[in-house]
Amino acid sequence: MAQLQSPTATATQVLENLLHQRRQCPDRVEAIDAQIRDRFGVTRAVVVLDMAGFSRLTETTGIIATLAEIQRMQEVVVPTLEANGGQMLKLEADNAYALFPTPDLALWATHQLLQRLNQVNLQASIGIGYGELLLVGDREVYGAEMNLASKLGEDLAGPDEILITAAAHAALTQPDWDFVRHSAALSGLELTLYQLVRD
Repeated sequence: MAQLQSPTATATQVLENLLHQRRQCPDRVEAIDAQIRDRFGVTRAVVVLDMAGFSRLTETTGIIATLAEIQRMQEVVVPTLEANGGQMLKLEADNAYALFPTPDLALWATHQLLQRLNQVNLQASIGIGYGELLLVGDREVYGAEMNLASKLGEDLAGPDEILITAAAHAALTQPDWDFVRHSAALSGLELTLYQLVRD
């Protein structure tokens, strides 16, 4: 039996309720999955940024100085991504998360962002994915491309590098980007990824 949704239920509460129903009603899994996709499904480019040198900076200058640098980084990241068509999701420690309508816009914005960060002596590592995601409220995103973008931005990309997933690369429409193709094994996955060649 379906539970009624409160008109003031948050997006997270709605998703939790639907997932609970999914567990309780295995005969309705397909219908509930369709309901979840209808309610939360989007196709977007997702950007995950990791400030380069966070651990080293904390060791050498201490946490207070590091927090000041994170704040300085955020003051560049948010307006730059938003001015280039991005929807900021959240800032967590030295990470930033944003959505873009297309991978072309995400690439352009992050390329501009790295230039602006370099102007203030900051560096970042960036991962970009593209595909079907679940956007819950205005902060939480779930999906395979979100997971891959996180791994690229936080684990594989070096300072001032932009790595994109195979799906993001396949969806590009602008021919001007130049990439180097790589393969990597991470968390039991064999990944094909593309590194943006920057001027």
